[in-house]
Amino acid sequence: MNNNEKLIEDIKLAYTGNSKVKKAMKKVAFYKVTLAILSVFGIILFLLISSGVFVMDSFIASTLNPIIMIAIFIGVGLLTLSLLIFGVLFYFKRDSIVLKKEKKFFEALNENETLGNIYLKYFQENLTNKKVEELKFNPLNPTSVPLRSRGGYRAFISNLPVTKNVNENRLEFTINGKKAMFLMNRPHKFTEGNYWNSRNRSERVYTVSSNVMFLQSNDFDQSFNGIRVRKGKAGKDSYQSESVEFNNKFKINLSSTDFRAAKFLSPKVIEGMTKEESKDFFSIGVDSEVYNDRMLVGKPIYPVGVINIRRNLSWEGLAKLIAKKIEQDLKVFERSLKIIELFA
Repeated sequence: MNNNEKLIEDIKLAYTGNSKVKKAMKKVAFYKVTLAILSVFGIILFLLISSGVFVMDSFIASTLNPIIMIAIFIGVGLLTLSLLIFGVLFYFKRDSIVLKKEKKFFEALNENETLGNIYLKYFQENLTNKKVEELKFNPLNPTSVPLRSRGGYRAFISNLPVTKNVNENRLEFTINGKKAMFLMNRPHKFTEGNYWNSRNRSERVYTVSSNVMFLQSNDFDQSFNGIRVRKGKAGKDSYQSESVEFNNKFKINLSSTDFRAAKFLSPKVIEGMTKEESKDFFSIGVDSEVYNDRMLVGKPIYPVGVINIRRNLSWEGLAKLIAKKIEQDLKVFERSLKIIELFA
């Protein structure tokens, strides 16, 4: 039995027959499916009624007397307006409805710290770095509902502060005796509109997923806050290390004469950073604590311990979904840990 099969069996053993989990899962699935159907149905119905008014305009005008015609148009108009108002309210309330149902589901999953214990057991058995100790799963805000914005995600990323939301689910631990924390933020969906004339446009949705690992360190005082190293070739006036490879891959927001750069980018850190090849790497820096944040644009990656229930699953299906998430979280955790350990 390999690690994946063993994990699935552990999850099935923990949850099979749990009526609270099953009942809560059914409700989440029901509401998500119902909301999706109603949204699509409402849009189609609104379009049909709106277009029908124009199609029947000439026919009604020529066959009915004015009073009946006015009554029909008022009735159809009120129905269309009601559908529009209902659709708008429904659209903006859909996330809060799902949030409430998901909360009960995740509470049932982690009752008596069941999910947390499964996480800890798997991490302890499979972490390649054995210096990690006192690992704890802290489920603060379990939800698969994304954040939503209109506009370009590129502008958001270019001006992005440290992606820290301490209210998200997180893993707390120590490494070499120093306290650390790992969290995965809620996915952020951006709807971008492309206009080619005053009437028509197309829309695309981009999903930005991010995570961050923090380390408490006494090596850097408050004067180091704001230091950040990102991908990109170092500029002419920027600080450059003795490593050509590092200078070609990363840049720090400090000048060549700033003494803080050499202290932050120690030879150990530079050597470790040159081995960083992950697509999701975004930056390392200091924001009261040392951090490494990561980001990807594509499929949503949910907070630690959060799965996206789209339909009612069998116990086998639920176990596989949870196992896939735990394995994914371990991989992301270890990528950040390799960088953070350079400062520990």
